[in-house]
Amino acid sequence: MIDPGGAPPVEAAPPSGLLKPFGSTAFFRLFLAQVASSTGDWLWFLAVAITGERIGGSGFTISAALLARIAPAFFLAPLVGALVDRWDRKRVMIVCDIGRASMLLMMPLVQEPWQLVAISLGLEIFTLFWAPAKEASVPNLVPRRYLANANSFSVGAAYGSIIPAAAIFLALGFVAEGIGDRSFLGVDITKESLAYLVDAGTFVFAVFMVSTLPLPRREIDHALPTANISAGAVFRDVADGWRFTFTEPVVRSVNLGLATALLGGAVLVPLGLEFSTVVLGTENGHGILQTFFGLGAAVGVMALAWGVRHVDSDGKAQLFPIVVAVGGVLLFITASTTTLPAATFSVVFVGVAAGAMYVLGFTLLHERVSDELRGRAFGSLYTLVRLGVMTAFVLGPALSEGIDAVTASRWDQRVGMFGWELYVPGVRVTLWLASFVIVAAAGAAAVSLRSLPQSSGVGVPADEVDA
Repeated sequence: MIDPGGAPPVEAAPPSGLLKPFGSTAFFRLFLAQVASSTGDWLWFLAVAITGERIGGSGFTISAALLARIAPAFFLAPLVGALVDRWDRKRVMIVCDIGRASMLLMMPLVQEPWQLVAISLGLEIFTLFWAPAKEASVPNLVPRRYLANANSFSVGAAYGSIIPAAAIFLALGFVAEGIGDRSFLGVDITKESLAYLVDAGTFVFAVFMVSTLPLPRREIDHALPTANISAGAVFRDVADGWRFTFTEPVVRSVNLGLATALLGGAVLVPLGLEFSTVVLGTENGHGILQTFFGLGAAVGVMALAWGVRHVDSDGKAQLFPIVVAVGGVLLFITASTTTLPAATFSVVFVGVAAGAMYVLGFTLLHERVSDELRGRAFGSLYTLVRLGVMTAFVLGPALSEGIDAVTASRWDQRVGMFGWELYVPGVRVTLWLASFVIVAAAGAAAVSLRSLPQSSGVGVPADEVDA
């Protein structure tokens, strides 16, 4: 099940110059494909709100479209992972990008809420196949010692692309105003319709980039042709993937740590504005906190990639629960602040821990999981992570409101302790509880690693050049 050496790299030595940090020119092309498709995804999020308001006239239509982009992962991600492990991953990525481009070209034609939901569902299904195929392909494109770098660039592509997407969307608004009240082939030329067209173009570019990747054809493709795949065989693959997820110590640790930590950390998203308003006394603080959290995450991503260059796989595994625990403690400190400057300073370090945790977890899966199981491993991770995030989105506000009612009725939201008067609104207590959840996740991850053999031979020195 464990793949100590990873798949053979496509290049014996990394490129020089500006491309050297990427590990290989092949991964750089995959990175460009991800930047393009992630920019397209952010464009969709920016444009779909306008489309939903236009055809539905309420927030329900927008919520239904967003739910269609999230819910399928709960039911399909493990099955998708099993199929990705049986199919040619390069072909999967190409077909998915073509499919996403086709879906986006239909978006300007949407006139009914059900059409918006159906297209959103189609987009998510293609994305569900693309993501594990991409993650499973990374170790085939970069030498082992560049995996942390590769994951850092991937995180940057996924979340940093919101900046060019916002700039493009703003520019398209000026273009639409310049064109005026016109239509083409029966479609009104608006900011959102132009955004969908550009969005489709980003996936076409991604198709071109992925088609140039020198991914090896895997033997499993010949041994298990698609035509002979049975439902029983696929579900056995799914069962094998889940069994591996919960029996291999490092993989179990990563899944427990990331999914549970995100269950706690994601509470920041729905409660950020309330925390800023109720505890810090300013509505403007929400945007500032989000911005500095993002900056901290970027620093964490870069610091992790640099800091673990000479750490072997077992060393990274031991470091993972420590990073998760630090993130929980820092969230507790942030929730305990009373001023915007103090909260801003603290939330930067929460972001650092979050970025480091994310990259470290993905790097461990790339290093520890064999090629034939990698799609299922990431499919399982996506399922658990989304389950954690959605649970946080649903429970966070409800828990905050319930605790707020209790503390208000019993203590007028103020508790005396050691001569100090402590302000305990529901949002602060909920964030404290979230921090405890994150620390508990770190503890569970550390316990999982106790069954890791002390001399497993799995880890390979990160500074060892792949042959």
